[in-house]
Amino acid sequence: MTERLAIWQVHAFTSRLHQGNPAGVCISEAALSEWEMARIAAELRLPVTAFIVDQEIPVGGYGLRWFTYAGKEVRSFCGHATFAAAHVLRGRRGSDLPFAFSTLSGIRQAAFDGARVTIALPSWPARPFEGVGAVGAALRAHPSGCFHTERDLLVTFADARQVMDLRPDFGAMLRLGDVGVIATAATGPTSIAFRFFCPSFGIGEDEDQATGSAHSSLGPFWHQRLGVSLFDSVQLSHRTGQFQCVQRDGNLSLTAQCVTFLDGHIEIDRD
Repeated sequence: MTERLAIWQVHAFTSRLHQGNPAGVCISEAALSEWEMARIAAELRLPVTAFIVDQEIPVGGYGLRWFTYAGKEVRSFCGHATFAAAHVLRGRRGSDLPFAFSTLSGIRQAAFDGARVTIALPSWPARPFEGVGAVGAALRAHPSGCFHTERDLLVTFADARQVMDLRPDFGAMLRLGDVGVIATAATGPTSIAFRFFCPSFGIGEDEDQATGSAHSSLGPFWHQRLGVSLFDSVQLSHRTGQFQCVQRDGNLSLTAQCVTFLDGHIEIDRD
């Protein structure tokens, strides 16, 4: 039996097409199997595709799952596909009323203000990491500090130019394990810059273009060091990403924009 599914490609963390990070969003009337979601994500060949069942559930609003370019399920948190999913659902609902996603990493609240989307993030505090030598060798650089969080390694530099000039050894980075490596520097009293390297994540590229989930590590780290509740963030990738990170009353959230690039349908065979 052939089934027709609604599909979008959204450029997240930008207000302009062909910038930010491309994500797929697939909405089905009934839940898809893991094999079907993995196959669709692989066919779409986007870094990550978000899958939503088009019906609200009692707890969490909508169920949301993420699969990568390589057909691997993301079990921690995927920022750009979550923002893309919220952007699409707001359009389908025709309302700016907030709602939530139920994900493998918890409930993620989504709110809207004009073109801006705000998502509640998990918070991953940073602790000192003793393997700075191996991390520096993988980055081919000498960081000023090295930390680890629940998922990522967070590496600090004196300024954004050092971050921009990094040319990592991705083979050596793979030997660090299944982690993301965030290279970051402060750029002002309330602003930071960063890059995100993730050769083990199966997204089809070694460096991610615009990474919302990195702020689960960057947020607690820079809020404490800058001493502010809000900071602006820019990702120094080829496509760039723009973010605003807020931490108030112990709650971490990220605000950004998204734009729709493609809106259509796909057909799949269901046995």
